[in-house]
Amino acid sequence: THDMRSYNFQYGIRGGKRAFLVFGAEQRDFNHCLPRTPACTGRKRPPISRRRKPPEGSHDHSYGHVQAASARIHFLPYVGDGYADASPRILMIGEANHGTAPDGADRTYTDGVVRRALQDAAEGNGNHWVRYIRNISAMLTGNAYGGSNAVWDTVAYGVFFQHMETETHRNRSRATPEEIALGRGAFFAMLDVLKPDFVIVWGLTLFKQHWLSPESGIAMLAPGLCAYVFTDRPDVRIWHCHHPSRDFSYVSEHQKWEAVRKLHIR
Repeated sequence: THDMRSYNFQYGIRGGKRAFLVFGAEQRDFNHCLPRTPACTGRKRPPISRRRKPPEGSHDHSYGHVQAASARIHFLPYVGDGYADASPRILMIGEANHGTAPDGADRTYTDGVVRRALQDAAEGNGNHWVRYIRNISAMLTGNAYGGSNAVWDTVAYGVFFQHMETETHRNRSRATPEEIALGRGAFFAMLDVLKPDFVIVWGLTLFKQHWLSPESGIAMLAPGLCAYVFTDRPDVRIWHCHHPSRDFSYVSEHQKWEAVRKLHIR
């Protein structure tokens, strides 16, 4: 069994292939180094002036950039063991974590919630998170509710808000500009680190409040499906599904998901 409080994930490149590795707390923190880089081998890194710059208009995935990106994420996302090799790569985004104030200091809280829910589902236990797990599994695969949850091994899940939603701090419509800025920074850091093909956002709140949108704006792909891309990141398709809680039709949402998958980036 895994110690839910010891999980971190690390992004790296091995032989040109993306790798997403899970380590215990006794090892290096999230994104401490990239495999096969001077930071890992002990060799000195070349002076900044001699390092190759990324092509104009591309996103920098160098050691320093990825390390800086990970530092903007407080609640580290859950990353399935098969995410790196998944096709397509799917990052799901929820609005916030819910718990006690002390839990808010635990950067692995999101990962622990998902893994405990997957374990509960496997053991036949029931709670609202198990319902989320099963609804999303059915939506993504088209299989019946309560079937295999293996698809969760291939996806990632993170949250937008980087503070804990407690009983005394629940009204997200009154989110402060700082909280929104931190959430947006964490979201774009997850895009930089995980490089998903699709982002599935749970619910419409983040869209209606314009909290996800960058300054460069968005380009709608299918307004009826609430599917779009960021104009400066046209390779990532974003779709807002119905929140997988009550009144969730996994059959209807699966049909929408199949339509979203077929959308071509303009």
